[in-house]
Amino acid sequence: MSNINENRVWIISKNRYINTNLSHIPHLTDEKINQIQEYKISDFGLYLLDPRPIEVKKKLIGCEITYIRSLYHRLKTNLLHFFGFNSQKKADNLNHLTENFESDIILTNIRLKNKHLNDFLNNLESLLRPYDSVVSKLSKLDISKISDIKGVCEGLGKNRTTLNLKNSITDKISYIKQNLLSDISIILKKAYISEGLFELSGFNFSKYNSNNSHTLLCFKQNNTPNAMVIDSDNNILFKIKDIKLINFLNLFDYSINNNKNLNQSIYQSINGEILPTKLFFTKNIEINYSKGNIPKTYQNFFNSYDIGENKKESVIKTLNNSQFGISFSYIPVSGKNKLHTNISVIHDLNALDPIKNSFPNLFQQLNKEVSLSTVGKYYLLDYIKGSK
Repeated sequence: MSNINENRVWIISKNRYINTNLSHIPHLTDEKINQIQEYKISDFGLYLLDPRPIEVKKKLIGCEITYIRSLYHRLKTNLLHFFGFNSQKKADNLNHLTENFESDIILTNIRLKNKHLNDFLNNLESLLRPYDSVVSKLSKLDISKISDIKGVCEGLGKNRTTLNLKNSITDKISYIKQNLLSDISIILKKAYISEGLFELSGFNFSKYNSNNSHTLLCFKQNNTPNAMVIDSDNNILFKIKDIKLINFLNLFDYSINNNKNLNQSIYQSINGEILPTKLFFTKNIEINYSKGNIPKTYQNFFNSYDIGENKKESVIKTLNNSQFGISFSYIPVSGKNKLHTNISVIHDLNALDPIKNSFPNLFQQLNKEVSLSTVGKYYLLDYIKGSK
């Protein structure tokens, strides 16, 4: 890997409009295609946009047992459903009882920077596995009373996932016993796992190279926005169905360049000092700013211009509207398995329209810092760092 200062972190380039026809791209006609924009995205940007499955590692820490209720109980539940007292879904749930077994070995999911110490802990866990309470409980189960067994896995930041297991109940019990406290490969549908939320543990930051780039094309076809990533041979790698993901990339790239804490965290990820877990974008951050809690940008402005207390209040009031939050969560490699989060508070410049004419100097300053996206003008209002 190149020197860390040379291996510049970036997500997406500025867009440029290109005048070309796209008939050279297989399976795409240039009929009624216009407003073609070209971006370059890094390996990290490609990972965030890619709709293909990713593999993450999580530790198998236990299992979820689903028991079959007695015949009497099932008949009673089904009769209640028949007479309209239960929904079918509720009846199905009442016909089964679940119980969780989890490992009581405290070494679970500890990660250290020293590889030899990590190997030692993994070997120690393997030796302790036969004596774990989960193994003991599984050995005493009456499999005739069990309808299903699922694995319970724990990832970075103590994020839990259930693991569907195949074959018979006996095979599932055997799998849990043999793999308890081991790292298990979990396949997720894609890095974008839910609204505004990305899973980061599937990206190999140690192999990030800022010299790598990929071509992203955005255009309108029959007045409908489209986007796709193509390779060097103009083959389509994948199409992007959710165009707002590109806005996420633009805002994330802007935040990395303007939020010093986030910038440092990304470099620490590349250096192997921290393990990123999640990236989250939300409009519901709702930080309430007041005179006693003013972002640095506005503190500097108030110190430079004596505008009076009433006008200060009118400025501060606008800061509580149109906020957008970007949070980057991670676990330090050395030390306790503690979740840390860097939050960038992005603000829509349009929220300041009510005071625009009263504070031209403020607008001139903010316009120099603004990031343009297809949904508006944003600037970094504040940044916060915390842990739990």
